[in-house]
Amino acid sequence: MNTTKASRDNWWAVLMTVLATLYLFPELIFNAELVRTVGSAGASAADIHRLELFGRAISGIGVTLLVLDAIKGFPLRSKDRTLLLSLVVFLLIWPLVFFGQKYVIDKYLIDPSSAEQRQTAFLSLVVKDALAAQAVAVEGLPFDSDNPESPVSQTFLSLFGGLVYANNNVLEQIKQSRQELATAYVVNQTQAQVPELLAQHQQLSRKLRDAYTEHYQPAYNDYKQALLDSSNVAAREWGKVTAQLDEGWHDYQTMLEKADELAGQQAEQAGPRIYEFLDYYHDRCVNDGKVNARCRERAESRYKKQITQLGYGYIPHEHWLIEEDVSTGENVFNSLIAGVLTGGISLAAQALSAATGGDGGFKDKRYKYTNDTALYKLRLLQLPAFQQKFVDDYGYPLGLASRQAFLDYPETGKRVRAELRQADIRLSANWSLHDRASFDQAVVEKIARDAMQAWSDGLDEKAVALPPGLNWQQFHQHPQVLAYVNRQLSGEKLTHYNPEWSDAEFKRQVLEPKVREQAQQLLRELAAQQNAFADGGDFAERGKQSLRAVIVPPISMSLSLLLICLTLIKLPLRYLQLVIRTPAPRVQRLFRIAPLVTLLAVMVLPFMLLQPNFNRDYPGAASFLNTVSDTAHPGIAYALEWTLRTQPLIMPLGAELSELLYFDEKSPPVIALLDALDQQVDLQP
Repeated sequence: MNTTKASRDNWWAVLMTVLATLYLFPELIFNAELVRTVGSAGASAADIHRLELFGRAISGIGVTLLVLDAIKGFPLRSKDRTLLLSLVVFLLIWPLVFFGQKYVIDKYLIDPSSAEQRQTAFLSLVVKDALAAQAVAVEGLPFDSDNPESPVSQTFLSLFGGLVYANNNVLEQIKQSRQELATAYVVNQTQAQVPELLAQHQQLSRKLRDAYTEHYQPAYNDYKQALLDSSNVAAREWGKVTAQLDEGWHDYQTMLEKADELAGQQAEQAGPRIYEFLDYYHDRCVNDGKVNARCRERAESRYKKQITQLGYGYIPHEHWLIEEDVSTGENVFNSLIAGVLTGGISLAAQALSAATGGDGGFKDKRYKYTNDTALYKLRLLQLPAFQQKFVDDYGYPLGLASRQAFLDYPETGKRVRAELRQADIRLSANWSLHDRASFDQAVVEKIARDAMQAWSDGLDEKAVALPPGLNWQQFHQHPQVLAYVNRQLSGEKLTHYNPEWSDAEFKRQVLEPKVREQAQQLLRELAAQQNAFADGGDFAERGKQSLRAVIVPPISMSLSLLLICLTLIKLPLRYLQLVIRTPAPRVQRLFRIAPLVTLLAVMVLPFMLLQPNFNRDYPGAASFLNTVSDTAHPGIAYALEWTLRTQPLIMPLGAELSELLYFDEKSPPVIALLDALDQQVDLQP
């Protein structure tokens, strides 16, 4: 049994050791990438958020390993059950850590933060970027401005938010110098773009000159030559219109024939049944002048089922009846005959009807039905639903009797305009076929566009359309050309531009106003009242983002660094335990106290062994830490010094791994997946 338990413990120990070793790689990479990104100038909130996602995912794995290692009774007797339970633990712990970190930070640090804290965070980020860009120097800050990319400098910048909060003197100095800091920062940022902008200006100057002389002017010459032949071009285009109209009229006549043929076929099919219904309804359902209502209801029901099969919905049966006028003479004659046959009773009834407002027995209309198929075909053609279907299918109504009626119908003009639009001949919506002058003018305008659009090939664009006949000055001052210039100058918003400007003039006209505008904007933001950063204020969300960018990186970096150091010291012990399977009692006691010794070593060794000449090599950092120790909580001061001493030694290792494993190239899909997962699960504090 002991042999079995030892074997079971051995494979589990090997597995946990291997997993801890593998876990160390992404943790080292995250640690280095976090310091490199946060410790550089212009790190965006999106960049920090992407690294935060990666760090939260790695933390979830690390905590899972710690939990598995701490569970008593592991491993179980069954290897499969052990692995299955381990998977269950991972599925419980990893989401809890991944989403819980964000929830805790938002609920207990970001959302309840004060307006002052958010404003301070915003200010510290601006200063951090300025320091990283070597734009400013703040007295008392341990920043090596000659080597901003050194591990110590980048570590300092990553911790900058915590350093500011820990040293009120630095915070006050920053607030008093905000105008100088903002101006210096903007100037430095702009100066970094000067070589690129000047190169773009010089390239643009040559490109615009070439576009004008080699493309625009030849295009204008082509345009003038094309105008000489514009009447012939217009005649050819009108000939195409005439051909289209002839074809349209022919197609319309063909459509009429098809409609007539369809009506005839449907009349052949439905006519006999309609006649049978009418005969049944008006004759068989009437006996001795009395209408059998039940008989008519049954006939009406059969008729409704049959008539809807034509596809035009329900058609009242009165639609099929033949209406005839009844003359007065015929009414009088019929009344006299009826009076003779009834002994005058019918005449008395008619007189009574007339006296009481009735028709007096006189009928203006008479209705009859027939089995003639031609009648049913005609009635189908007259049916509104049939006519509407024809319009829906073809766009034209039935009954345009002449070619002129066809030409005058609005749909014809609409189709001609659509066809001409395909040929880039643009006519107004109210243009008619009788307006030949407007047509000829539209052709001339097309000739101008075709000739003048060719010039923009010199700019590698096809969306810069200019009118003809511009001189050089009008050309480069045209709004379309200015819009092109702004697109080329990295999205600038210039209101004027001259390709003949010298480099000095370009700086004066473009760069100096840009510096002033950006500096003023930054100063307005820095000078904003604290209440603007409170909930509901103009800068509330920006303040929260700044606070997150200030708080999260130091916390993540410190925890990551602590885990890395613990793992680096603990791993050799793990491997030693694998080698010594049956340790002596004294060795067992050493193994039991090893975790405590490891923790103490991690907390103490950086001060005793790592960077023993730290105070000499980094006097600014040492001086700053001394100030922090006098003003901040001892725990915070100790943590800052421990991080500043330890992180610069760990960072190069992670940077090498990141480059070796192509982190920048291979991580985006993984981070995108984590981001999608993070968006789906929204834990509102």
